[in-house]
Amino acid sequence: MFHLNCVKTIRHHNANPPFSTFYPSFPTGANLESLEKERLELLTDIRIRNNNRVIADKMAHTFAYRRQEVVNQEPGIKDFKDRWPALFQQKEVII
Repeated sequence: MFHLNCVKTIRHHNANPPFSTFYPSFPTGANLESLEKERLELLTDIRIRNNNRVIADKMAHTFAYRRQEVVNQEPGIKDFKDRWPALFQQKEVII
C-alpha cells in the first residue's frame, strides 16, 4: 500500500547553481575580437580534410569565448551549432 505521507519532495534550494556562471579566463593575449576571428577561421578549417589537430587546437583556444557566449546569450542549439559546428563533431562529444 502506498501512503502519501512517505513521499518526500525534492526542493531546489538554488535555481542557479554556481557552475552556471563560471567564466574561464581568455588565453594570454586574446580578446573578444581575436577570438571571434579565430572562430571564423574555424568555420573554414572545419571544411578541410584531415585537419583535426588544427580544429582541436582552435577549439581548446576558444573555450572561454564559447563559455561566455553560452552564459551571457543563452543561444538555442541551432544557433550555437551554426556558430560552432566543430563542437558537434563526434570527436568533440564526450560520453
